[in-house]
Amino acid sequence: MLIKDQIRFIWGTHRAFLVLAAGYAVVVFTTFTDYGITNDEPLHLLHGEALMDWYLGRDDRVLEMYRVYYYGAFFDIVAHLASFISPYNPLDTKHLCNGLVGLLGIVAAYRIGYLLGGVRGGMLAAIALALTPRYYGHSFNNPKDIPFAVFYLWSVYYLLRCLDIFPRISRRLSILTGLAIGLTLAIRVGGLVVYMYAGLFLLLALILVERREPIDWPALGIRIATTVVVSLTVMYAFWPRASVMPLQTPYEALTKFSDFPDTHWSFFDGTYVGSPLTPRVYIPRWVSITLPEFVYLGLLAAIALISIGAWRRWRSITALQYGILALAGVFPIAYAYVMKPHLYDGMRHFLFTVPPLSVLGGTALAVLCGRRERYWKISSAVVGVAFGGLVLGEMIRLHPYQSSYFNHIIAGTIDTAWHRYETDYWRHGQKEAVRWIAENCLDEFDRPIRVSSRFVGTEMQMPEGIILLDYRSDPDFYIGSTRFDEHRVIPGEVVHIVKAGSEAELVYVVRPNNRYQYDAFFTDSFFADLHRRKIYRREAEYRESRDETVRAAQAYLMLARVYERLRHFSDRLEFSKSGIDNLALNNEIKAIRLISKEDALTVAFRHISQGFTLPAQDIYRGLVSVYPDNALYREQLIRLFIRNGYPERATSHLESWPVDGSRSTRLLMRILVTHAEGQSTEALLDELASLAPDSPHLEEARKIIANESEALQ
Repeated sequence: MLIKDQIRFIWGTHRAFLVLAAGYAVVVFTTFTDYGITNDEPLHLLHGEALMDWYLGRDDRVLEMYRVYYYGAFFDIVAHLASFISPYNPLDTKHLCNGLVGLLGIVAAYRIGYLLGGVRGGMLAAIALALTPRYYGHSFNNPKDIPFAVFYLWSVYYLLRCLDIFPRISRRLSILTGLAIGLTLAIRVGGLVVYMYAGLFLLLALILVERREPIDWPALGIRIATTVVVSLTVMYAFWPRASVMPLQTPYEALTKFSDFPDTHWSFFDGTYVGSPLTPRVYIPRWVSITLPEFVYLGLLAAIALISIGAWRRWRSITALQYGILALAGVFPIAYAYVMKPHLYDGMRHFLFTVPPLSVLGGTALAVLCGRRERYWKISSAVVGVAFGGLVLGEMIRLHPYQSSYFNHIIAGTIDTAWHRYETDYWRHGQKEAVRWIAENCLDEFDRPIRVSSRFVGTEMQMPEGIILLDYRSDPDFYIGSTRFDEHRVIPGEVVHIVKAGSEAELVYVVRPNNRYQYDAFFTDSFFADLHRRKIYRREAEYRESRDETVRAAQAYLMLARVYERLRHFSDRLEFSKSGIDNLALNNEIKAIRLISKEDALTVAFRHISQGFTLPAQDIYRGLVSVYPDNALYREQLIRLFIRNGYPERATSHLESWPVDGSRSTRLLMRILVTHAEGQSTEALLDELASLAPDSPHLEEARKIIANESEALQ
C-alpha cells in the first residue's frame, strides 16, 4: 500500500482519535509550565546528568546514587537528551517530556479499546483515561510512576495482540512485545509481573480455547524466547547498576520495594500512619476515592454486561483478553491488600493500575452503547456524558493540581477529603507560591526578595528577583507546604495560602515574625517541631560561631522549648522523656551562659511588661538551670508557669526549692500552685497566717483567691 493510501486509511478510520490526540497535545504544550517541581525531580535531574557521564565513559557515580540506582533510567536519559535541543530549561523540558509520555498512554488506551471494541471502544477507552485526573495530573511531573504506568499499559496491549492471533505470533509482534516489557522494566523492576500475566493467559489459551490447527511448538518457543531476550536486553541497556550486577540488582530492587525498610509517614483517614503500619485497606481505599465517576460507570457497565450474558463465551480469546486487562488493574491492588507491603504517598506507587481500569471501563461502556436495545444506548450515552462532564469540570477547577483529585461520589471532592487524606504530597504547589510573591511583593523591596523553604526544589523554579536562602539569612518570606505541617515551622504572619479547589490548603506564604513564635497555630504540631529542632540547632550554632550571642541564646532557648513540647511524643522519638528533659536543660544552660544574667533579666522584664510571658518564662528556665540555688529566679519562674497555665511544671520546680529560700515565700508558691490546680488552699492559708501573720505574702494569697472568687460570681 502506498504511503498516501495508508494515510488516507488511517485518517478515514481513526480521525476521531487523531483529533482527540491533537487536542490533548495542544493542552500539554500550553500548560506544562504551570506544573511545579516535585519531591523526586531534583534527584532525577542529577540522575540524568550522571547517566550521560556513564554512557560517555566519564565516570560511574550513577552506580552509587542510592535513591535511584534501584530504578531503570530510560525516562531520565531521554529527558536529559531532550534538554540539549529544547528551547526550555531542563525542568520544563522534563515536564514536557513527561506530558508527552502521558499522551503515549492515551494512544495505548485507544489501541486496546480499538482491539476489543472497534473505533467506539478505542475512543471511549482513550477518553476514560484522559478524564482520569490522577493520571493526567501526574503526567506532567512524575518521572517514575507515569512512564512505568504507560509502558505497563503498552505491555498489556501487546499481550492482548499476542492472544488475538495465538498460537501464531509473528516475529515483529514478539519483538514489539519484548520492547514494551523491556521499557517497563527500564523504569521499575515491578514490570516483571507482566511475565506472570503472559504465562498465565497463554496457558489458559492452550487449555480453554478451541484451536482449528495444530501448534507449531518450536516456532512458538522461539517467539517467546525472542520476547524475553528483547525485554531483558532493553532493561539492562537502560539500567546501569543492573548491567554491572545483572542478577543481584533486580533481586535487591524487587525485595526492597516489596518490604521498604525506611519509615515514611502518610496522612490517611485523618491520622498520620507510618509506612510499616499502613492498614490493608490503604490502596483499595485510595483507589475508591480517586477513580473518577466516568470510570466507575464503565466498570458498572462491565458488571452489567456479564450479568446479562454479553460475555457468555468465557472460553473465547475475547474473554481472555478482557481477563488480562482486568487482572492488570486488579491483581496489584489485591496483592497490596493480602501481602500488606510498606506503603506511603497515597496510591502513587500503584498508579499503574489506574490505566487498565480506566480502559476496561471505557471499553465496557462502548459495548453497552453499541447494544441493539435503544434503552441501553440512550441511557448509557446520557449518563456517560454527564459523568464525563462532571470530571472534566473538576479537572479544570483543580488545575494544575489534578494529581490531588478526589471523586464526588465517595470522597466528596478535595474540598472535603483534604481534612483526611494527602493532597499535594509532591509539594509542586510551591511554584505557585513563589509566583505569587513575584507578582505581589517585588515593589516592596529595592533588592532581591529573600525566600526560605524546606524544599530544595523551590530554588529551581524561582522567578527573577527572588532568591532562595537558608533561614539563618533572615528571609523576607518562608514558603511551607501543608504536608507534615511544614507551613507551621517558621512563625510569622500568613500573607497568602495556595489552595486547590475552594478549600484545600496546599502551601503557605509566611512573613517571619517572632511575635508569632508562641502562637498555638505554629507550636501545636509534632511534625513542625521535628523540623524546627533541626532549624533552631543550626541557627544557634551559626549565630554562636559569628559571636552573635544574643540571637544564639534566643535560638537555644527556642530549641529548649521545642524539646519541652516533644516530651509528649517521646514514644515516637529515639529519646526517653528524661532524655528529652536533659536536652532541654542543656540548651537552656547554653543560652544563659552566652549572655550575662543582667542582660537576661533585662530582656525578661521587657517581655513581661509587654505581656509576652512565654518568652520570659523561657529565660527564667535558663536562669534557674544555670543558677539553681537562686530562690528569686525560681519564684519568678513558678509565677510564670502558673500564669501561662503550667501548674504541673510549677509543682516540679517547687519541689526543688533551694534550702536557704524563704519558708513563707515557698508556702506562698505552694498556695498559688494548689489554687491553680483547683484544690482547696484553706489549710495552707492557715499555716501561712500562723507562720507570718503580718507577711505581704499572706495578703497577696488572700487577694488572689478573693479576686478569683469575685470573677466566678
